Amino acid sequence: MRVVPLLAMGLLSFLLGCNGKSPWQQKDGAWHYKDVQVAETDGKGFEALDDHYARDARYVYYGDSYRDGREYFLVRHDRVLVLEGADATSFRILPGPGGERGYARDTTRAYFEGKVFPVKDLASLEILDYSFARDKVTGYYMQVPVAGSDGSTFAAVDYEYARDRLKVFHCSLPTGEPNSRPVPRTVMLPGADPASFHALEEGYAADRGQAYWDATVLSKEPTAFTVLRYSYARTPSEIFHRGVRVKGADLATFAPLDSLTDSADARDAKGMFKEGKRRETR
Repeated sequence: MRVVPLLAMGLLSFLLGCNGKSPWQQKDGAWHYKDVQVAETDGKGFEALDDHYARDARYVYYGDSYRDGREYFLVRHDRVLVLEGADATSFRILPGPGGERGYARDTTRAYFEGKVFPVKDLASLEILDYSFARDKVTGYYMQVPVAGSDGSTFAAVDYEYARDRLKVFHCSLPTGEPNSRPVPRTVMLPGADPASFHALEEGYAADRGQAYWDATVLSKEPTAFTVLRYSYARTPSEIFHRGVRVKGADLATFAPLDSLTDSADARDAKGMFKEGKRRETR
């Protein structure tokens, strides 16, 4: 299964709970984020900007909740951070076109989920969706500049592909060492045509000259490229699973199963397959 940032956000919201009520509340004369008192504020001019950001006359605050795997994610921990150096007067939320949250700015810096990230041109910073942003200089994926991109024409295609007037990019968050943050990775697709490039199902993509999985060119005949269920795809001469050629598949009879089982997701005349590998018969 491919990890979609927005799906991860939905899971996080489920874990942390959401009842439609602002987590910033005044209780007994003091401001709180959920169960944590905002210790630094005297309450003058205190304003909740959204479910995570707030400010008063002096400071900007970021409140969130987290769960620890060592506690089996059973205990919710609330916290409030003071954004050091943030200008409360000019601080404002930068929502995406679909209502995506987490981004903000003041007169000198950009922020995502309470953390500063550098941008080339703050005045023109624009949020495209949860993963992508741009300014007039460059595009960004997960708050990291997309090398070689043209910010003025940079646009998201879907959650993992983006393009500008000359190039197409595949963007991903490869998992690294346990307990370490994934490092954003962007790769320019070789020979891609931005004008005709479009995302297909199951993580595949195509333009007028090629079909792709991630940053890999799979076929030079995109009109004959077909996406199947369970991350399979086919051309007139090959079957692929998640962009990898399925060895030994019979092209004439290969097809994904109508329903997944624990041991198989596809079959041909010779037998069954699971995640692109032929299952041994006993």
